[in-house]
Amino acid sequence: MFAYIVEKVKTITQSWKQKHLSHGGKEVLLKAVALAMPIYSMNIFRLPKEICEEINSILARFWWGSGERKGLHWYAWKRVSVPKSEGGLGFRDLEIFNQALLSKQVWRIMQNPNCLMTRILKARYFSDGDILKTKLKRKASYAWKSILYGRDLLTKGMRYIVGDGSQVDMWTDPWIPDHPPRPPRAVGEVQLGEHVKDYLDPNTKQWNEQMLRQFVIEEDVQKIMALKISPLAQQDLLGWHYNEDGLYTVRSGYWLGSLVRISFT
Repeated sequence: MFAYIVEKVKTITQSWKQKHLSHGGKEVLLKAVALAMPIYSMNIFRLPKEICEEINSILARFWWGSGERKGLHWYAWKRVSVPKSEGGLGFRDLEIFNQALLSKQVWRIMQNPNCLMTRILKARYFSDGDILKTKLKRKASYAWKSILYGRDLLTKGMRYIVGDGSQVDMWTDPWIPDHPPRPPRAVGEVQLGEHVKDYLDPNTKQWNEQMLRQFVIEEDVQKIMALKISPLAQQDLLGWHYNEDGLYTVRSGYWLGSLVRISFT
């Protein structure tokens, strides 16, 4: 299904081989043209790992080659794809970029609950209304499987902003502003199903420090006490932790995906 993408990238790079280009010229062509060609498909579908590796090998051959001559690959393509600030050349890792683009689709579904696409997908796949917690159903379409692949990255960077604390599960939802966002760590066994509001003083609507110190480890107590609670807040907000405005962007998603890949490997 995705063979046409590989052929398009191969055709365009072969047409460049006849030209004598500097490494700067090659970098511009690869980033502005070759790496942009699969974007339309990557917005909707998850490209198989084999397709991503095949495209990477085409780009690597063009980068290290000189005209029709094959050049020596001094570094692996993954090393070249590292950001320039970390010693690479900043070429996009297609697999991570694909996931960041699909995460954007999940974000749009969350932000536009009344649009036609959201209503159709909701009726078919997540009738309970929570796309972040829905499970993959049998006979799901490949497009939906791809969207859930993007969701896996999005959930790693989502965090609750505590309002009244009634919607945030104390021990399972990510609301501590750490990297990545997470729930607090308990001193011992705790009662599941508790909400953050249970740890707020009902009169002042501020943190119940005595109760926190009883159930939460000291390091996390300090982080919780640093969170300001508005007594006028009436709801909890779920946003993207890695932007100040709480909105997801492909750039920040790609950054997080790169860090996850580095820590995993």
